[in-house]
Amino acid sequence: MNPRLGVARRPNPPRIPSSGTPAPPLFTFASMATYRIVRMYMHGGSRAVSGLSGLTLDEARAHCSNPETSSRTATSAAAKHRTRQRGPWFDAYTEEA
Repeated sequence: MNPRLGVARRPNPPRIPSSGTPAPPLFTFASMATYRIVRMYMHGGSRAVSGLSGLTLDEARAHCSNPETSSRTATSAAAKHRTRQRGPWFDAYTEEA
């Protein structure tokens, strides 16, 4: 608002380059990276965790922060069984192509 006139100022229109085409947007959803969860095993190998792809970075970090996503801190029966079968493991995230 312009204090002298008591009216709101209009924002300046976007600049158009000399080529006549508008500049590309700074952010698009198509350029937003997505992540998938991968289970890594100490004795070799890894696999994608079913149903955990297309995640945002925050979602992937939240998943990997859960104590049930590492053989060292997991307490569930399924996690303990997995550790007995495959050895130490942990979940990690990687950017999808």
